[in-house]
This record gives sequence, C-alpha cells and structure tokens, in this order.
Amino acid sequence: WYTRCVVAARMTPVSTKAVDAAAILYRTLRPKPAGERWPSYAVWPEHGLPREVLIDPDQFDRTGKGASSPTLNPEPTITDHGKIYVSEHVNSVCQRLGISTQPARVRVGRDKGPLERFFGTVREGLLQYLPGYKGPDVNSRGLDVEDHACLYIDQLETIFNEWVATVYHHR
Repeated sequence: WYTRCVVAARMTPVSTKAVDAAAILYRTLRPKPAGERWPSYAVWPEHGLPREVLIDPDQFDRTGKGASSPTLNPEPTITDHGKIYVSEHVNSVCQRLGISTQPARVRVGRDKGPLERFFGTVREGLLQYLPGYKGPDVNSRGLDVEDHACLYIDQLETIFNEWVATVYHHR
C-alpha cells in the first residue's frame, strides 16, 4: 500500500482458486529470479533465507541472479470477501506464515483503492498495446481482434513481470 510496489503476480487462464492466492503469498517471501534480458535498474538485490544458522562461506552462492521483485514479509493483508480469500486453505497459509488477514469493509471502495488503480494502470499502460486486446469498450476494439490474439499465459506473465519491473516500478 505504501510503496505501490508489486511484489508478486500470478496469471490463471480462467478463474483464481485458493491455491493461487496461497502461491502469491509464497512469492512475496521468495520472488522469482529476474529475466535474462532485464536491464540492471529493474533487478532487485537477491534476498533469501539461509540454509543454516551458521553459513559455510564455501557453500554460499555468490553468482545467484537478482530477484524480479523485492522480498516482503506481509504482516496484515486486506482481502475482499471472495470465497478464495476467506477459504480455510488461504487462512491456514496466512496463519503458518504469520500474516494476519483483515477483510475489506463492505461497500468501502478506498480499502482496496491502490489495487483497483493498479488494474487500471495495467490496462492503460500495458494491455492495450498487446495483440488481441479487446478492451473495455466494444467500439474501440478494431476489426478481427481474435485473429491477432497469440499470447499464451506464460508469455503474458513474462511480459507483465518485465513491464512491472522496467516501467511501473520506475514511474
């Protein structure tokens, strides 16, 4: 909320499930490595948990790649009232990671305002420039949009992660 920094993202083909929300919580603690062709200004320093309390210097990996996002240990998490966020699975993951959950107030839009604004920024700054984008308005879609749609989920996720790291985090 404070930094507007995106620490984890996951794309699914149809709808989100509780396991996807749990995977996002894991990604906040252990981000993916940065892309091979990312510029140096878009890479976060590597963070992680040591394998042992006392670290053998000869076993320390100094050649590791930087992270695609900062490591974050969330304390409270504000969720909406969707069934995946109030599920037993997500609640048990939050409890195990020491994260408290706080439901957003019903009909109070500002509780999740930064997240909703981020979705608008993604639509206006990235998605509308991708092939096959249909947009929110039928009149602005163009002709034969379906003929241009050619991105798979993993490709879209790669494009999104790179855009977040190289553009969004530097705005």
